[in-house]
Amino acid sequence: MPTPGAVSGWRIVLLTVAPAVAHDFTSSLRARGHDVVAVVVPTGLRGLTPLDMEGWAELE
Repeated sequence: MPTPGAVSGWRIVLLTVAPAVAHDFTSSLRARGHDVVAVVVPTGLRGLTPLDMEGWAELE
């Protein structure tokens, strides 16, 4: 039985390599009442920065 006042959506961590997919999917999940708590992306060739920083900036 749900706790009174509890959020009914899921807490989601999204793992992806595509910023456009992440943006659209995250927006869709949030519109359905879910909480996207993190997006995990692979590192770029030079270390911890993803290859497409402009694409990922939309999620901030």
